[in-house]
Amino acid sequence: MNSIVTMTEIEQAINFWLKVNPTGYDYAICEQAAALGDHYGQMIYEKRESVALAELGEFARASLETAIHGSLR
Repeated sequence: MNSIVTMTEIEQAINFWLKVNPTGYDYAICEQAAALGDHYGQMIYEKRESVALAELGEFARASLETAIHGSLR
């Protein structure tokens, strides 16, 4: 995986997790989408197109990698 992650890649990963774990009656998103969403929102706020992979937390990084590879372990 590249050391830089684009906003588009994070958005695609969020969509992957929302498809795998859709919201329930409480409308809460899954932990993986939430972890990635925090970074996505920060990127929008800071007007950034990309972020260093190292800036993502461990859980967000793992969620991104799983989404990119398209499989659950």
